[in-house]
Amino acid sequence: MTIRIVVADDHPLVHAAISRRLRALEGVEIVGTAQNAGDLIALLETTPCDVVVTDYAMPNEDKQADGLPLLGEIAKRFPQARIVLLTGIDNAELLRTIEARGIVRIVSKADDASDIDMAIKAALEGAPYRSASIARLIASGMLASADRPSAHLTPREVEVVRLLAEGLTATEIAKLTGRSHKTTSAQKVSAKRKLGFEQDADLFLYAVTSGMVAASGAARTRSHDDENE
Repeated sequence: MTIRIVVADDHPLVHAAISRRLRALEGVEIVGTAQNAGDLIALLETTPCDVVVTDYAMPNEDKQADGLPLLGEIAKRFPQARIVLLTGIDNAELLRTIEARGIVRIVSKADDASDIDMAIKAALEGAPYRSASIARLIASGMLASADRPSAHLTPREVEVVRLLAEGLTATEIAKLTGRSHKTTSAQKVSAKRKLGFEQDADLFLYAVTSGMVAASGAARTRSHDDENE
């Protein structure tokens, strides 16, 4: 049986390396590739596949939702496509949130490429999979969380922080997520309070250092200081 795979990543070198490795595997066919969330959804609408190997954060000019909304849309609209998340995220709280949403095969970009093969095998068997770095992060995060309960962000607060760091305003996030401007602004304020931050810039730095967004993505952000709350 041929395993049909779609690969999505916004970093050309990572994208090429994954595709090259998978093409070398026996019984695997890459039926499509994408470099942003919008292209990935469009591809899945026309191209049946068994497994989607995708990055988490893939910002694009059209402001098509990536991250949790993207993963949720794939799971809902294309249930036959098992998801393998290949990511640079090193935030245990965000990883637990992703798993709680049903994305249970996660591979760190810091781990060996063979983990992708094993995650795909697990996907076909309907089994969960964590690469070694992901397993360690989640385990250490669970221990640390007992000492910092006030720092727990809700899944929606996590998503607001990440989207802010990618350059979206609260108004744009509200439109993208289907929430009101008042709600997204309140979630941003709540996240800052829980994390002990006063400035939006602190949220941007937190998003980068925790692995929610790549530094290159955060560098594209614009100031939110003049936005009306």
